[in-house]
Amino acid sequence: MFRLVYATPGGSAPQAAKEVGLSLQRVRQILCETRHHIRRALAEETP
Repeated sequence: MFRLVYATPGGSAPQAAKEVGLSLQRVRQILCETRHHIRRALAEETP
């Protein structure tokens, strides 16, 4: 999902939702959770 939105030129949450057959709200939730995990991983690496 993250790649569909952020690595695809012109990618968006509505386009990703349509492509994978999920609701827009679920796609946004997945993106929010993914960003949270990324932030936590980056914070753990920072001294």
